[in-house]
Amino acid sequence: EVLRNSRLNVDDLWDKNSTGVEKFWLTMSKERFLFLLRLLHFDDKITRNETKSEDKPAPIRQLFNSFVATRLVDLQRLMNCCRHLGVGAHSGNTSLRNPTSME
Repeated sequence: EVLRNSRLNVDDLWDKNSTGVEKFWLTMSKERFLFLLRLLHFDDKITRNETKSEDKPAPIRQLFNSFVATRLVDLQRLMNCCRHLGVGAHSGNTSLRNPTSME
């Protein structure tokens, strides 16, 4: 389902009567959405034109790098948890065989 909501204002999207879109108000409150909207800035207005010509992904680079760093920390915690449980890396030697390759 494609929603054509680009022309609707925030109040209309979060209206719980007949004009609102259920997906919006079930996901988060209107106040939370407006708060996040105020905080999200992906570029600097002053250097926007020169940055676009030099480096296209620059507007989201800081956000992306932060996301990747967080996921790496999560992965390291998971690896430490697995190590603590005694789950080690697979050495490659196993008695199991792939049934599709058996003759």
